[in-house]
Amino acid sequence: METCLAKTLIARELFRKHMEGIGMQNMTLLLHQSKWETAGFGAPSVIGQ
Repeated sequence: METCLAKTLIARELFRKHMEGIGMQNMTLLLHQSKWETAGFGAPSVIGQ
């Protein structure tokens, strides 16, 4: 019984860490995308001048 509970807790902790890792990756991707979009919107106005 105890080993089952321990395994569940470990699995839950690993899953939480995994999800946090994915969350961090998504955040960095979003930051990179917003930077590129800002650069993309900035470029045409510079070319227009």
